[in-house]
Amino acid sequence: MTTAALLAALCISTSPHLACAEDKTFLAQAAEKWEQGAITEAAPLYEKALSQGGMFPPDVVLAHARIGTVHAAVGKKEAAMNAFRVAAVIDPEFQLPAESGPVAKKLYEEARKQAQKQGGKLTVTVEAPERVDAQKGFTVTAKLPEAFAPVVDKIGVEVRDTATQKPGWRADQAATAQITFEVPAKHVPGGTTLIVRVSALDPSGNRWAMADTKVRVREGKPEIVAAPEGPADKDEKSKSKKGFFAGPWPYAIAGAVVLAGIVGYAATRPPSHAEVSAPQWR
Repeated sequence: MTTAALLAALCISTSPHLACAEDKTFLAQAAEKWEQGAITEAAPLYEKALSQGGMFPPDVVLAHARIGTVHAAVGKKEAAMNAFRVAAVIDPEFQLPAESGPVAKKLYEEARKQAQKQGGKLTVTVEAPERVDAQKGFTVTAKLPEAFAPVVDKIGVEVRDTATQKPGWRADQAATAQITFEVPAKHVPGGTTLIVRVSALDPSGNRWAMADTKVRVREGKPEIVAAPEGPADKDEKSKSKKGFFAGPWPYAIAGAVVLAGIVGYAATRPPSHAEVSAPQWR
């Protein structure tokens, strides 16, 4: 199956700005035209695909290499060199196809030499903690070689939850040799693993280089709630706080006082034939 046919069958777009529609994507159309030999028709389609953004490094390299080949074929050497420089920086090992022609190959070799002087292959690295607590933010650090900082437009970061696979938190900053991002706590769910990806981006958001790392998130700590006090606990607390009044003596004294009152009342009350009921304690 050809590349164009495969892209058309899958109808997959790697760009967040593109939706899978009935029509073929610009990238699929460009690949189809190229394989049919209509390379001059393919070049503007590759340019449209690049302008939409969201492409990954292998596709970006192929697009720029083929655009450069067309420019070389029609005598636009400077435009060809610009396209070849991008391809050479992203993947110095990439080889132009045989149909590119001698002019394009010569320009591409020159572009590779220039990229080598610039610093070789563009790379980006990512640093993040291996483990974090749930619902707590953390810091991500992205680095790229100093020589490539002026070449790249932005550095972007994407955080995705492997459990849900839903689009997660994203941010980007103007490219410098080192950039830090603060991932918000609300994007750090407990008991999962996060994929953290940093990318070197062009102005359209195409990825020229990427690096991934995993961050494991601990389970959220359950709130500790004190167990309700039982009768025995309450009695112990009551005894410890009341001191003298917690012992048997107050009851003995009170009983003696009550008994004395009853005896005195019995001795002095007037005779009666009515029976008196026992007192009802409350």
